[in-house]
Amino acid sequence: MTANLFDYFERTPSPDGGDPPGSAPSPNGAHPPWTARAPGSPSDSFDLTLVPSSPKWEDDPDSVAALAQIEAEPWVDTVVHVRGTARLRLSDGWIEATGAALEAGGSAEAPLADLAHGQRFSVQLDRKSVV
Repeated sequence: MTANLFDYFERTPSPDGGDPPGSAPSPNGAHPPWTARAPGSPSDSFDLTLVPSSPKWEDDPDSVAALAQIEAEPWVDTVVHVRGTARLRLSDGWIEATGAALEAGGSAEAPLADLAHGQRFSVQLDRKSVV
């Protein structure tokens, strides 16, 4: 599966289709219970931080159910709860398969073509690896 993981989180509304308590509605009317954020610098322990839409997500059954659904995805290795957020580690197998599909060319990268199409974007490099 070659996919933009950030799209996965944007397109995953609350299981009941409504907005989590205390959250602002999204432009399409359904607010995802979790938002993925890449760390400011690479980390050996996690790949994404998951930020809940509900400030008291542990007490919100929809947020808990959505996190359980995320944890069950085949591209997820582990999810660790840290200070009101969750830290997600991607599966090495998923990273390898996605990388191989992108290297193979053809239409494998088509789902990622809109990642920054027509928009400005920022690439953050690990200063330790820049020569």
